[in-house]
Amino acid sequence: MPAYLDIEGNAKYLLRNPNTCFVTEAEGKIIGVILSGHDGRRGYIHHTSVEGREQRRGVGTALVNAAMSALKCEGINKVALVVFKKTQKVMLLGETRI
Repeated sequence: MPAYLDIEGNAKYLLRNPNTCFVTEAEGKIIGVILSGHDGRRGYIHHTSVEGREQRRGVGTALVNAAMSALKCEGINKVALVVFKKTQKVMLLGETRI
């Protein structure tokens, strides 16, 4: 099952990480989302998505910056990005930010 369909799992994640997950809205619709959290030592970005027609407009960058800032506020200085092989666009994002 794709992660976005795991409603129970996503609800648990949001309850555990209420300050480090974000959505972006435009005209009353969600156009971007990022799920990030930490284990007390290291942060993780587990999921990020931006609607196709909103890509390349800074939405993803704003979400990553918000997550990184929130993790820093919680005392987290190291963050890992979880990437699946089939998600090549995310790989490109990571390469441009290094």
